[in-house]
Amino acid sequence: SQEAILRKICTFFDIPFLTTMLDVSRSNEAQDLSILSALWESNTSAPILANMDKFKKMLSLEQIQVIESVAADHMEYYGYERMTAESVAITETMIEAARKESVANKTLAWQTLRENNPRDYQLRKFRNDYLGMLRQRFAENAA
Repeated sequence: SQEAILRKICTFFDIPFLTTMLDVSRSNEAQDLSILSALWESNTSAPILANMDKFKKMLSLEQIQVIESVAADHMEYYGYERMTAESVAITETMIEAARKESVANKTLAWQTLRENNPRDYQLRKFRNDYLGMLRQRFAENAA
C-alpha cells in the first residue's frame, strides 16, 4: 500500500502529501540523479520486484534468524511475516563479531568501488560525508 505508507511518512515529517509523489521516477530530479551514479540508476523505474527476496540468496537462514530476532517488534508492527520461528539470544560477542565483519566489508566495498568506478566512488563518498555531518549535527542538537 504505497500511498498509505507515503501518507504516513508525510504526516510524520509534517509535509503535504502530493499524488505526484507516487511516481517519483518522472520527476526531473530523479532523471538527473539516475545518470550520476549506479547508486541512483533505478530512480527512474518502478521498484524491482525481483529484489524483494534478494536477501534470501545473500544470507544464511541463521543470519536471517538473527535479523528477525533484532527486528521482531518492527516486523510485527509493519506486518512482515517471519521466516524463522524462534528468536536468537543476541550476545555481546555476536554484536562485536558483526561490527568487525561490517567494518571489513565496508572497507573492501569502498576500495573496490574506488578502483572500479572512481566517479561513482566520489559521488558516494560525498553523500556519505554529508550524511555523517548531518548525523553529527543531530547528535549535537539532541545533547
